Amino acid sequence: MNIHSLTDFLDKAQCQFRIYDLGRKVTKISASDFKKVELNQVPYPYPLQQHAWVAVVFWQVNNPQHYIWFLKLPLDERGLLLAGPQTHFIQLVVEALGASLEKQPDEKQQERLANNPYTFKPAEHKTAVFHAKLNLDLVRPASRYYEQAHAYFSGQLDWQQWQQLGMQGIADVAVRLKQDDNETHIGNALTQLPDTPLCILLEALEHQNMSTQLTEKLVELAQAKLADKPQVATLALRAISSSKAKGLRQMLLKQQLASSLGQDPQWFIAVAARCWQDLVEPDFLAQYLEQLAVIDHGQLFVQLFADLVAQPELRHLLLGKIREPERSPALNHAIGLLFG
Repeated sequence: MNIHSLTDFLDKAQCQFRIYDLGRKVTKISASDFKKVELNQVPYPYPLQQHAWVAVVFWQVNNPQHYIWFLKLPLDERGLLLAGPQTHFIQLVVEALGASLEKQPDEKQQERLANNPYTFKPAEHKTAVFHAKLNLDLVRPASRYYEQAHAYFSGQLDWQQWQQLGMQGIADVAVRLKQDDNETHIGNALTQLPDTPLCILLEALEHQNMSTQLTEKLVELAQAKLADKPQVATLALRAISSSKAKGLRQMLLKQQLASSLGQDPQWFIAVAARCWQDLVEPDFLAQYLEQLAVIDHGQLFVQLFADLVAQPELRHLLLGKIREPERSPALNHAIGLLFG
């Protein structure tokens, strides 16, 4: 078979498919955009550790059974997909299953497919959000855990009865913000929730677009928790990282950078991982790098710079920082470590 890309292979196998990024956030990537990535017309949009971490969901038109590949595909230094590993993975699939993908793989075939260098197991909370998003996108019902989670967040159960909630149910509620008044219920529940369900909910929300009203309530939560529970304040920031209310998020980012969180390495990691797109604002990027250089005297600056410079929208800005003639002593030292 003269096939060099995943989408070409799936097209020839007469499969319908969807692609999701699972590296930074759980984000759907359109087939047309992913094909441009495969052809090296554009860099992969969400690189993490110089790889594309993708979920490929595919099915035959006349077969309701859906299959999922979780693939970790290497990228070059520009964020372009390397062709060789893609071709190698397809060869492994053809050797294990043949070219049709019509039959349910038996145990031995599944084992052969699992034992290859390109598959990975997503973190539990991302797996839950991914399945919740997939069910919604394919117009399928939520999991069996949804009803109880909805009852809890809508205040029908005691707030201390969270132990019986499944992570999948919480993810289902977070993904289905526009259904069953979930967005309103979550906004009302934020100040009532014990820490454990609150933190799980905040992690699930970071993958969702949401209303300005819910974004405002999460900002208020972040401000209220800053003094006594800074970890929750950081999670609340992460929770609004996919909100369209960009101004509110950037206001909170600047407030937190100027607070005690601006001394916390975990906060800088969270911003790089979830709010990297807000760093395209030159003034905030400069403040972020300056403060990171001040608090870090080791390798964190090097690691975060390497992660951020791989993001297509940040690459030229960060390379420009290296060439700036006038830098503070701390930033000058930190950038020197990049070449050490």
